[in-house]
Amino acid sequence: MDRGERGPPQPPWVWGPSEVNAWIREAYPSRGSPPRAPRRRPRPSVRRLRIRVLDAPVHRVREALEEGLAAIGFPHATGSPHRVAAKARGRSAVATIHHSWAWRGLVVSIRFQPPVKRFTSRHLLRLFAGRFRVAHVAADEA
Repeated sequence: MDRGERGPPQPPWVWGPSEVNAWIREAYPSRGSPPRAPRRRPRPSVRRLRIRVLDAPVHRVREALEEGLAAIGFPHATGSPHRVAAKARGRSAVATIHHSWAWRGLVVSIRFQPPVKRFTSRHLLRLFAGRFRVAHVAADEA
């Protein structure tokens, strides 16, 4: 310290609360503020998932869709052959299956309310890719 370096400031002679707090902030800067919480990045979520399937019958796509929805937490799927609705604890998934007018194949469009996490939609997509020829996938993220 004899080379001109300054050490921590000395405590004031008068021990008033504002002076003590100022001395603590200067002497120990990390103790004056609470530790910061690490910044959390929200996981991406999917509101709508569209899957284009080549050359598959509607009844097989519907069966795979029901199994896939059950695998991601929607066990009871109901509806017509081209429309599937499933609900579970305040969540819902509504899917439509229709023939594409621009090319051969089917389009499966699924809406989730509230949006599901991206890894959940990937699980459903893996099931479709294992059974059918998937031509294209599109997801609307929330």
